[in-house]
Formats: sequence, C-alpha cells, structure tokens
Amino acid sequence: MGEQKSMFRDYKAFEGKQIPTKLVRSTPQGDVILTTAEVTFTPLDPSLFKAPDGIAK
Repeated sequence: MGEQKSMFRDYKAFEGKQIPTKLVRSTPQGDVILTTAEVTFTPLDPSLFKAPDGIAK
C-alpha cells in the first residue's frame, strides 16, 4: 500500500497517433515499467452501436 505515481514516457507515432510506449509506475515497493512495442487500431463493427430492438431512437 501507499502512494503510487504513473508517468507516461517515450511517445511514438502509430498510424499518425502519438502513443506513450513506456509507463513507469512508482510504488513504495519499487518501480514497475510497462513497455508497448506494437499498437494496432482495428475498426469497430458498426453493428456494435445499433440500439437493441424495442428502444426508440
């Protein structure tokens, strides 16, 4: 337990979007570093946004 801080670092361009590739989480027990090597943006299926039957628009 204790205070934790997160720092986003090393921004790189993936498909024209700047994404942090390193997350450093500082904890009382020590730092945890998460590194992102690859980012893929997959278009969502438009049917995911369709209102369920019986709901008025």
